[in-house]
Amino acid sequence: MLRTPGETVYPMPTMSIPDPRHLPPFDELLQYDAIRLFVERALISWSAFPFTPATAPFVAEICQQLDGIPLAIELAAVRVNALPVEKIAERLDYRFRVLTRGSRTALPRHQTLLALVDWSYDLLEEAERALLQRLSVFSGGWTLEAAEAICAVNPEGEPYSLDIHPMDMLDLLTRLVDKTLVQVPEVRGENTRYRLLETIRQYARQKLRAAGEEHLTSESHGRFFLNLVIEANLMLKSPEQKTWTARLRAEQDNIRAAYTWWLQTNPANAVQMAGLLGRYWDRQGFYTEGRETLAKALSVADTVPALFKIKALKWASGLAMRQSNFKKATTQAEEGLILARELDDRVNMAAFLNVLGLITSGEGNDRAARNYMEESVAVQRELGNPWGLAISLGNLSNITRAMGDAQKALEYMQECIKISHELGDMHLIASNLDGLAECYIDLDELETAKPHLEEALHIQKELGDQQGQAYSLSDMGIVAWLQKDYVLAQDFHEKSLVIRREIGDRNGEGYVLNLMGINALAREDYKKAQQYLKNALAILLPLGDQRNSINCVEELGHVALGLGDPVQAVKLWAAAHAWRERVGTPMPKMFRPFHEAHIVQACELLGEETFRAVWEKGSAMAFEQVVAYADELVDGPE
Repeated sequence: MLRTPGETVYPMPTMSIPDPRHLPPFDELLQYDAIRLFVERALISWSAFPFTPATAPFVAEICQQLDGIPLAIELAAVRVNALPVEKIAERLDYRFRVLTRGSRTALPRHQTLLALVDWSYDLLEEAERALLQRLSVFSGGWTLEAAEAICAVNPEGEPYSLDIHPMDMLDLLTRLVDKTLVQVPEVRGENTRYRLLETIRQYARQKLRAAGEEHLTSESHGRFFLNLVIEANLMLKSPEQKTWTARLRAEQDNIRAAYTWWLQTNPANAVQMAGLLGRYWDRQGFYTEGRETLAKALSVADTVPALFKIKALKWASGLAMRQSNFKKATTQAEEGLILARELDDRVNMAAFLNVLGLITSGEGNDRAARNYMEESVAVQRELGNPWGLAISLGNLSNITRAMGDAQKALEYMQECIKISHELGDMHLIASNLDGLAECYIDLDELETAKPHLEEALHIQKELGDQQGQAYSLSDMGIVAWLQKDYVLAQDFHEKSLVIRREIGDRNGEGYVLNLMGINALAREDYKKAQQYLKNALAILLPLGDQRNSINCVEELGHVALGLGDPVQAVKLWAAAHAWRERVGTPMPKMFRPFHEAHIVQACELLGEETFRAVWEKGSAMAFEQVVAYADELVDGPE
């Protein structure tokens, strides 16, 4: 660039690349510039190079890792005569060693990837070099604010060898952008994000390491993102939660890198950070990542402050509960409750009681769950903690409704809605709107329920709340089923099922398959209903979800009746009824008319005396017998 009047700069984009995680059909791949260049150069190097559906994903991976840089792609392609493409892809973390042989007729700086980047780097001024090195600490990009805090003067720690004043940062960044070493994918004012191509980032990181400043820069990076997570933890409960959710999502790669740094150098900071991220993981449906991160943090938590460990245990147990690992969730929640009691930390005591209530409810023990929730609500009221009260009260409402008292559940949920609106917590508002709709469904007020579900789903989509969307969609499916719109019900359930599978919600997956089985029953598609219900039972039983397992057994009884076996139907219904009596879980009100109509039909087919005799046999069956009977006598579809 000459920076003369009238000069216009046109950025040169890298070559087009498909997403290796979501490749288009094989016959469309050569439409991408990077793929086409790789294949052309590979065929020159080895005329028998096999570009096939089997090798295409590795070619796409290579092109993506090399950022669509033509020279880098050419240097990788010439290696196909010595290495399979999958091995080339594996070795690109060491690209400056691998990509070393170019055309002998090219300029020296174009013969190896290292020579090309060296040439660009040598043209930089000292401050530009220092900044480029420090920028390599970022993963997934950065903002101007982050660059100023991390890469300029370091007031909180050891000084850099060359100070960069924060006021000079924008000018230096602009110069690196002009020299195409820093990329600006999109200009969005103060939210504009910058990034390094991975090739440049690896090169700059090597230079940072050689300059002896990798530890210092990583420490500054870790401190910045720890502080960001501390602030976000509070703001995710505020009216600004949408903005902060988006900010955390944009910084996910940096947060992961900062956590990894603290895990290696300062376990207390790692445990604190993991515990503070729990709410974000929970709301976004990132259960698996959250649990894995918290497990690593808790493995080094023996000597960290107890409060950090308590918060990590709280979210570890909560996320385990979300994925229906009730045994692990219970162990972690009980450990956390003991620690909270030792510290007389009543806020977290109430939180663990809430988690234990959710766990026992998930297992189908609603009596015990209600006791936990009532104690949690009492503590929250005593503390005057409106946010915690709204959470525990909402869960108490759900358990109360499951136990058959929809009117009392509605009263609890109306109090929750009032509190959540006062707090301005949109996530909580959406969750409570969903709970409110479920109360109205049980009270046969479907037209009142529908707008609450629609409003909840709208908010959840805006917030990126995957779990909430899954719940709202399945509830909308229930409303459609009750209104006999079975096609619409199936559509809602299928959408909910996709989300639950994506976020690893196995219990929710089983629940929705159960609902799809009921929908198929209403359409008298008994073979399809069998398939859904047996798949649901195969998921729910190992998880210990008694409530929904009972539902499946009952519904398999309806399948048996539809397939012409009233004896089997009555046995399954009687066994499920006895099971319900033992655990204190009544049949959901919305399904009772459907169930009662079929009981009358079976009684008419068998006669009252035979019906009673079969019912008694079913009632006496042990749990294992019930499951085996349902599995053996109701054969799945061919």
